[in-house]
Amino acid sequence: MTRRQIPLAVSGLALAFVLAGCEAEPAPPTTVEPVPGTQPAPEPAGEQAPQDRPDPSMAWVLNDTSQLAVYGPPQSEGVLSVGCEGSGGAARLVLRRYTAAAADAQGQIRLSSGGRSATLPASAEATQLGPDYIWRGETAPDSEAAALLAQTETPITVEAPQGPSLTVPAAEALRRAVTACR
Repeated sequence: MTRRQIPLAVSGLALAFVLAGCEAEPAPPTTVEPVPGTQPAPEPAGEQAPQDRPDPSMAWVLNDTSQLAVYGPPQSEGVLSVGCEGSGGAARLVLRRYTAAAADAQGQIRLSSGGRSATLPASAEATQLGPDYIWRGETAPDSEAAALLAQTETPITVEAPQGPSLTVPAAEALRRAVTACR
């Protein structure tokens, strides 16, 4: 090294030490502008987003005595039940969606699965467990809605007139509850 190169090397080395002790200034945040027309609509205030696939923490359970299929978290009262009320020609398949309903509410519960859909008339039903009123739908055991519940192999989305939609798996417990009503 020549005498002229030594001061340059020392100053370069000093510069490296100075820079090593400095923190880089953070880069400004980058923003991505959405393409017009592709942004999802915001959820209405106070409503939960619909569930588009079954919740893995929930399952169907069949009461072998009553043939009532209940879907929900383990050791709970469930969030949906399907069973039979009455017998013979008076038998009705009853679906209860345990989400709040107004005391005098009327409407339709919509079921959809694998490109098929069916509806059943629904009304508010008083409950002791809470909420005060839930949705109760009923249909004939040989109806399109009953066939959809018993025959589908794909998840079923249940939409009550109020409250979030619920997607449940097709299951043997559900099929047995529906066919026991026939």
